[in-house]
Amino acid sequence: ILVLSTIFISGVVLFLTVYFETHFYPYSMINEISVSFLTTREADRKLHDHASSYVLVLQERDDVRELIRGSEIDLRFDMPYGSAAFKKKQNETFWLRSLLQRSARQYGDAYSLNETLLSDRFRKLTCADKEKIVEPKNASLVYRNGRYEILSEIYGNKANEKMLYA
Repeated sequence: ILVLSTIFISGVVLFLTVYFETHFYPYSMINEISVSFLTTREADRKLHDHASSYVLVLQERDDVRELIRGSEIDLRFDMPYGSAAFKKKQNETFWLRSLLQRSARQYGDAYSLNETLLSDRFRKLTCADKEKIVEPKNASLVYRNGRYEILSEIYGNKANEKMLYA
């Protein structure tokens, strides 16, 4: 039983070692997109498809929704050597040890975009149009006809442009 168990466990470890030479570890993420158990070719295709179908939805007050599509800002998968560079980083250590290291399962900066197109698209948003911005106001008391009245607050739709752009 001891010999069979040792052979079985060794076989499983050998299989997983060979498998993870060409496949990403479980919970592997590139820019928050799961590439778990994919080959680098499959991961590259998934990341490329994500860039071409990307849509950022801005939910604003009064049920206003605005969209920024990846195609409008020239968003593209732009990782030198594709996801193979990240896979190579994963393979620097034994797969079991790498499974325990978060840095071996997380990668960012796989996309690039055209800043000029983003800036132009941002200026066209309703929430960035200075003529359509309603300033917020706190509730206040007003004295009219010998009595005080409460004027309701105005929530407005002004956004912090720097934070929104970022």
